[in-house]
Amino acid sequence: MNDTQKKLIMVCVISFVVFLITGYDALSSGNEESTIFTKVTGYTTYKYRTNWLGIIGLASTIGCAVGFFLFKDKK
Repeated sequence: MNDTQKKLIMVCVISFVVFLITGYDALSSGNEESTIFTKVTGYTTYKYRTNWLGIIGLASTIGCAVGFFLFKDKK
């Protein structure tokens, strides 16, 4: 495993943890309807809040996983 792969693994793990934390926050909203990527607030008027931090964390996780295989040592 080379240095680039080690850096990609660290970023991938951190991004995935951020995704899990923001997803848990969105899903543990109590009586409000929510998914991992959106959260509905308000009782009479619905306000959708997009979980951009979770979306960026998931995209970064996928990108780092792809980069891990692209930068593997070729013998």
